[in-house]
Amino acid sequence: MLQRFVTAAALLYGAVTRPHETTQLASLAPLLMDACAAMLLVFGLWTPVVGAVVACRELWIVFSGGDP
Repeated sequence: MLQRFVTAAALLYGAVTRPHETTQLASLAPLLMDACAAMLLVFGLWTPVVGAVVACRELWIVFSGGDP
């Protein structure tokens, strides 16, 4: 449970602090996905699926060399 809360806190922190850096609506989609994933993790819904989606998203960021 602690791991779920820590991961959700990290995702929410990124989703809350980054929207002012971008002006395009398409750039907000990953942030909204992070916020939704964090809420699902906090409530314990679909934890394995959300964990896999978050892991794939983070790997995509690492290997594409892009900024989230």
